[in-house]
Amino acid sequence: MAERRTDELETRSREEVFAEADAVIDRLAEAAETARDPSMRTHQIVLGYSLIAAQIDRRLFGDGDQIVQGRIRPENVVNANWFHFATWGTATVSRNIRNERAPQRLDGLSQPIRRLVAPYLIRARAGNQQLIGQALAAGQLQMFRNVVAVYRKVRDRLESETEITAKLPKSDSKPDWDAGYNELLAKGFEWLRLAGVAHRLRGAGSAWGDEAIDQAVARLVLGSSVVLTLVEQHLVNEAIRLVIDSVPERAVADVSRRAGRMAERLGEPRTLAEIEVYNRTTPVAALVTDLWARFMTRQVLMIVLPTEALRVGRDAPPRLAAPLYPPQLRQLDVFTSDDQPVPQRAAQVLPKAIARALADAFDYVTAYSRATEGGRGSAAHDWRHLGDRMNWAVSLFRSRQQDRSMFWPPYGSEDRAAISEGRHPRLLGDPDAFEVYPPTPGGVTRVVDPLAGVASRFQSRAGG
Repeated sequence: MAERRTDELETRSREEVFAEADAVIDRLAEAAETARDPSMRTHQIVLGYSLIAAQIDRRLFGDGDQIVQGRIRPENVVNANWFHFATWGTATVSRNIRNERAPQRLDGLSQPIRRLVAPYLIRARAGNQQLIGQALAAGQLQMFRNVVAVYRKVRDRLESETEITAKLPKSDSKPDWDAGYNELLAKGFEWLRLAGVAHRLRGAGSAWGDEAIDQAVARLVLGSSVVLTLVEQHLVNEAIRLVIDSVPERAVADVSRRAGRMAERLGEPRTLAEIEVYNRTTPVAALVTDLWARFMTRQVLMIVLPTEALRVGRDAPPRLAAPLYPPQLRQLDVFTSDDQPVPQRAAQVLPKAIARALADAFDYVTAYSRATEGGRGSAAHDWRHLGDRMNWAVSLFRSRQQDRSMFWPPYGSEDRAAISEGRHPRLLGDPDAFEVYPPTPGGVTRVVDPLAGVASRFQSRAGG
């Protein structure tokens, strides 16, 4: 595995680090567009998201983060952005759909039922794999394509004082790309830019106060994650329905075919019998589909993060030895310890542009969250519903945004180099299979620098 010492990393200028990472991101985006292997494309998207997450974090909050060179930054500066969560979400969902792992744990059921259900889930997923995989891949690729296109246009403005507006040049979008999506993407990146502006005011003798600045940064990053997720979930909405409904729909189709074959043996027209059975079973099929969707949401669907697996059908659990939500995100309806409403208090203690963005972000976050301050009500009931997914996502972001493990890279340096060359990684980056490791503090970085072993390969290929 490639090793890079701290003094070697420090000799590179900040601009060189950014330029190398951005070049890798651009090449991964191009490779994902042309990849024929869905599994390889997923690895390229996951690595691309991971690199963008690190790039945005460095641009907004400086080079001294806990990933690079083993430095530890203060807890109140650790705010994972949407791309950190997209890294693990994309990896988890794609791995389950592609059948690369057995279905996630069914530990809420008795052992006999688990033995009955798990093989059927595997067969059902395998039988619909091509259709489901294509639908999911289309949504994932479209989101990746457009978010990278917007990132390319705004990455140099993330550290500037220039507002990022919805008037972005058109990306290479497909015809079904809604114009409103670009507006939301621009809003998400603008809130990230303002989070960086607020962070630069911290500890510099600013009249705004560190408490207000820390809350502003955390809440702007949270708001950005929510609006970017809103775009993503609209894009994969149909694919999710296909994934969940495929099993009951296939079961109903099997019943109709069997009835048709039986009618044919009795001398009746097979096609008419199948249509008759289908029409008679439609009301029952709708009920079965709803029950199945609730079962899948409660027992099967989950997201695997570096140090934990979270079920979407359960309330978000508190972090280990910590409250569910960090202090800056605990009471969203008030701002600073004065317990005043967000718009009024933010306008008093922060620059106007940041105060306006905070009020806007507050509206988006609260519009899609129905959970209490303790997390009750965050569980999804039916993952096919956009509102259920957004509600659970808001609680996920709030509770894990300041978790340092969100910054762990999904692949080691050798596997990152392999993905960059279009080869499958040795490990799939699956935390559930102990394939993800924390950064190593100290002088030698092994799986720390997201660019280790990647940029040099690209440069040598380009030069050759």
